[in-house]
Amino acid sequence: MQQFDVPGSSIVHPMRDALSQRMLRHCGVSAWREAFLGAASATMRFEARQYTLLASDAPLASFSQEEARLLAEHLGAQLQPSANVDLVLAFAQPSAALHAAMVLQRLAIGQRVRCALTTAMYTEACYQTQDGARRLVVGSSLDAAENALAESVPGTIVLCAQSYALLAEQIADHAPDGLLATEMHDEQVRQASITLAPPASGALSTFAGLGLTWAGGKRPPRRGRFPP
Repeated sequence: MQQFDVPGSSIVHPMRDALSQRMLRHCGVSAWREAFLGAASATMRFEARQYTLLASDAPLASFSQEEARLLAEHLGAQLQPSANVDLVLAFAQPSAALHAAMVLQRLAIGQRVRCALTTAMYTEACYQTQDGARRLVVGSSLDAAENALAESVPGTIVLCAQSYALLAEQIADHAPDGLLATEMHDEQVRQASITLAPPASGALSTFAGLGLTWAGGKRPPRRGRFPP
């Protein structure tokens, strides 16, 4: 972890500007005032650390901000505000992010949600408020996480190249009933996706013949035996 908290540093000022723009777009004026016009401003520092961001659709049709906060707390993640994506969670460990993605898929009732995992070095703004510590990811890497979700399809978990490299040997444990597909570029994995089994229904076809890899290393079950 690299920390930048030297007052007046030429590095810090662009970061403060990036945080200001992020808060105005995603957090609102009230949160911006608290961070920049109150006592919190004196406590502000910036750290560079590796996170895996999980961007996801809301698992339920009605999903409040308080429910998102409680879910993040339960999963051991930091909730990241976003005006573009229903849910963004930051994890120190990529395996925890993949586990959370599976939890969100199971929570979804009557719908198939999209999830995207993006692992990178992120700049994080840290400051103290009356309600406790705040940690917000800033910079273009957050946009990349949101864009990854926009390019995914319902019922899938998309992994960036770095997320896949860190999780390849664990995917079968987390998603034994999923199908793994990889996109290659110059013999390197550019992106991977896990397609989860659809709800049991005689009207739905199986994954047979799609040319995908069964994540659990076994043949797919017959139609109607997929877990809900």
